[in-house]
Amino acid sequence: MESEDEEYFSGSYQFRSDEPIEAFIDLAKFHCNDSFIPEWDIERSDTGLTVFNDIKLDFEKDDDYVTFNYEYPIHSVRGRDICESIYNEISNHY
Repeated sequence: MESEDEEYFSGSYQFRSDEPIEAFIDLAKFHCNDSFIPEWDIERSDTGLTVFNDIKLDFEKDDDYVTFNYEYPIHSVRGRDICESIYNEISNHY
């Protein structure tokens, strides 16, 4: 069980793109599924995904950029690996 005062690591990446954030969310979700993360461990919202209840992936759009914000428990190797692999996947597409 997670502690309510657990520390989180967060960061963001920007991608120059005119694609809607839905395309980025779909790509991130596809990548999670392709990485053998079960569908029931991925929750989708209008702006992103929550994976395993503690890894938050959020996307924001302005005129020229899409920003990929992420947050995961500071000691979560799984969180770090998922965020890095999604960044790499997005980088390969955009």
